[in-house]
Amino acid sequence: MNFPDTHTVASEPQMAAQLVMAASQLGLDCTALGGPSSSQVMIGESDRINFTNGLSDVDRLNAAFEQLKGLSEQFGRAVNATIAFPFDPNKPGTLIIPKLVFHSSAGRTTALIQNLGNKAPTEGIEALAEKLLRVASELEPHPGPLINKRIDRPDREHWARMIEEALSLIAKKRLRKIVLSRAAIFEPTHGASPLEAFVRFHKYYPNTSSYLVGNYAGASPELVLSIKKGRITSKPLAGTRRKGMTEQLRESEKDTREHAIVVQGITDALAKFSSDIEHEEQPSVLTFGPVQHLMTTITGSIEEGLNPLAVLAMIAPTAAVAGDPRPLAIQEIIRLEDSPRDLYAGIVGTIDSNGDADLHLALRNVRFVGHQAQIRTGVGIVAGSDAHSEFAETEAKIDSVTAALS
Repeated sequence: MNFPDTHTVASEPQMAAQLVMAASQLGLDCTALGGPSSSQVMIGESDRINFTNGLSDVDRLNAAFEQLKGLSEQFGRAVNATIAFPFDPNKPGTLIIPKLVFHSSAGRTTALIQNLGNKAPTEGIEALAEKLLRVASELEPHPGPLINKRIDRPDREHWARMIEEALSLIAKKRLRKIVLSRAAIFEPTHGASPLEAFVRFHKYYPNTSSYLVGNYAGASPELVLSIKKGRITSKPLAGTRRKGMTEQLRESEKDTREHAIVVQGITDALAKFSSDIEHEEQPSVLTFGPVQHLMTTITGSIEEGLNPLAVLAMIAPTAAVAGDPRPLAIQEIIRLEDSPRDLYAGIVGTIDSNGDADLHLALRNVRFVGHQAQIRTGVGIVAGSDAHSEFAETEAKIDSVTAALS
């Protein structure tokens, strides 16, 4: 059967948050991405593609995109999908084609049914969409905080040892930069969930890209890759100070050098797909809660219909979350850090069969595991880094997450 036309179904500015709460109320799995100008809430699965070897298997990435294009030709319209890849490019990732997509923009929400292969009657999905909208219109946000007391004890000695080893590798010229992270553990309140956390992030940080993927929810300040009708954009961040220290950030040789490494890595990778990649001469400053970062906008043109997953595989993980050179930085991160990053510093977002993409770093997030709420943050280490100040930066970034959940 053919896809039905997209239908306008609501006109609430906060409908994405309301729909996620409704999905929680009805016990439905969903994925969500919320931004300053548009949001998507995706329910169910029409199809799933697993990437056993993650972003490292380019042949599999290309085959998956060809499959998307084939579905588009079969059904006569673009097919939308969500993706999630962990930080480690060799670990499994997923692409999911949702059955039901709610897209909110300019205060209006439309619904799209992607009923591939007639796995379920379309009428049933339409009824589900109506029920979700009805429940969404009646719900109020979860009152009170989603996290209670912090229950971990920060291990400053282990942190100092990691920084010392990283600086030794940099001094030996084996690395120019490495990004190291640490996790804080909180006790979640009764009823706290990733879906509730997404609602908080979406409302607390309306000008960033909030996301809900599995047991993770967060608000990413960093656009890794946007492709829209042949135009490519990336907005990497690197170099951080507490809010209010703009001049110190702009004038910091260390932060400027760290930022330049990230920008160079991305522009070099994108130049393999575009002949007109360019970026701002001087970075701007982006404020995110209690911290601010140097940011550079990188743009260029790209062949329409090119596989965005193949482009992503050349970029991710960027030097903003891994380091330079990338292979050794990833290897040392896995060796030095006390637990796997999993989705933290990985990639979340959407792609479609036309080759358009909206992909973000999975940063500033909370992960709900058992009776714990885990918040991981990281910092870039370059020559001149100091363990004490870098520890303080991780704490400031933790504060930016807890601010939305408290």
